[in-house]
Amino acid sequence: SGITPFELVEARATISAVGLGVLSGLQTRKLSIWKNFQINGWILMLGLALALVNFTYYFAIARLEVAVAIVIQYTAPALIVLWIALTTRRLPSFSVGA
Repeated sequence: SGITPFELVEARATISAVGLGVLSGLQTRKLSIWKNFQINGWILMLGLALALVNFTYYFAIARLEVAVAIVIQYTAPALIVLWIALTTRRLPSFSVGA
């Protein structure tokens, strides 16, 4: 019915990439070429991470009930902090928990 989760993610990622590209171009005109390359590399990686998050979210909604997908999405950051705390055997700082 309508569009697939992949098509929705593709549309959102494309719109986000174009928007970030325009903002990056406006912000980094005054920077050196090397700094510009580093910033654009980070933007590319962050854009890919955003696309992956969106894809997995909509894929989960397509396969599971919406409530389950939302619970997974909002508990994932806490699970990552817990995993890092357990593997490094260090408690996160207060700013991470806040």
